[in-house]
Amino acid sequence: MYETIVTILLILASLVSNLKAQNSKNTWTMDECIKYAISSNLDVKNAHLDYKDSQSAMTQATAAFAPYIESSVDGNVRWGRNVDQNTNTYMQIKQFSNDYKLTASMDLFDGGKTINGWRQARLAKDKMLNDYEKKRDDIAIEVMKAYTTAVYYKSSVLLKEKKLKTSEELLRQAKIQYEIGVKSSNDVALMQSTHSADESALIAEKKNYENSIMKLKMYMSMPVREALDVDTIVKDAQVSFGADNIEEIFRYAEENNLDAKTVKLEKKYYDLTYKTSILSVLPTISVFAQVGTGYYKDLTGHSGASFSNQFESNRGEIVGMTISLPLFDRLGRSTSIKHSKIGYQKMVNQEKKVMQQLEQNIQIAIMDRDASVIEVASREKNVESTELAYQLASKKFDEGLLSALEIRSSAEDYFYAQLILLSTKLTLLNQQRLVDYYKGIKSW
Repeated sequence: MYETIVTILLILASLVSNLKAQNSKNTWTMDECIKYAISSNLDVKNAHLDYKDSQSAMTQATAAFAPYIESSVDGNVRWGRNVDQNTNTYMQIKQFSNDYKLTASMDLFDGGKTINGWRQARLAKDKMLNDYEKKRDDIAIEVMKAYTTAVYYKSSVLLKEKKLKTSEELLRQAKIQYEIGVKSSNDVALMQSTHSADESALIAEKKNYENSIMKLKMYMSMPVREALDVDTIVKDAQVSFGADNIEEIFRYAEENNLDAKTVKLEKKYYDLTYKTSILSVLPTISVFAQVGTGYYKDLTGHSGASFSNQFESNRGEIVGMTISLPLFDRLGRSTSIKHSKIGYQKMVNQEKKVMQQLEQNIQIAIMDRDASVIEVASREKNVESTELAYQLASKKFDEGLLSALEIRSSAEDYFYAQLILLSTKLTLLNQQRLVDYYKGIKSW
């Protein structure tokens, strides 16, 4: 009997733990959503595929330094008037022949085209890696914003549910006070109107929360039917108020920020393109070597040495060098030089523009963060004052010393102050994370 009771208790405990695990599984923290999005977002996956493709291009550019080796085998049958390979005279003959060739060639100098092509492939690979990391960061920031929006609406739903219960209680009290002659029918009607408005506001806010969850799932590339709920317990941001040096942050971001690294890589790429176009006017020097042999047989007279004898005796070797100097290419090279020079100059200007924008973004992020710190402190005081005013108003309303309109106004002020404080705290959380991002501090 005792063992049976213990077994039942263990089974119940297991069921309870499973239910808790299922419930907690649907509640996601911000960092969990960001981690899921980075691993599942399709744009991030495509960016990673682009990076892998650039690695293949890098391998191909490296292989361009090796010599080009080609082998060929051909066979043919001729009939009619042909050259007899034994007498080297024209005859009416039917013959079979085939050739075997092995050819190797290599560029000794091509105006830096191969080496610069390798450098460009390396820059392209680094840029694709940079773009992949940038896509990860962009998705993380979008998820962060969408998550805090969902947290706001969920918290707003909870506050509005609380406000609805409060209006229900005030409506009940108003009806009792009306029955004993303390309140008028207008007061009851006003409280009824407040209760109806709170019901409508709660329904609308629940819809807003559902929409915010759908947007969060979109950034996370999460299936629509999969359950997702955000955690309303958001830790306060660890604010470095007044301790950030804009110049130091910018110097760090100038070298490490992904936007800055991207534009620098693109400028180097255009610089190599410009240098390669200049060197294209120089001659190209290449060497080649070939070894070959052949086999011949007169099908008419069935004459000809054996294949093994001809394979050795017909062998020949060729070694050569080619120098190619462009004289006139219908202004193709000169036009290419001008075009690549303009492209490089544009990238120089683009780099300056990106750096200016980066410095402005850092300064704005710090200014907005500092302003939100001050606003949070002010909103907290406002919540305390409106809460105290609402408590006093509730007591007076219970005693019949306050009208329904006054208690309604006090309740709305209190709940609105809580929503504004919540919104400001979430905004501060995003702004501090953005400042940390520019400082190189990321949670993903």
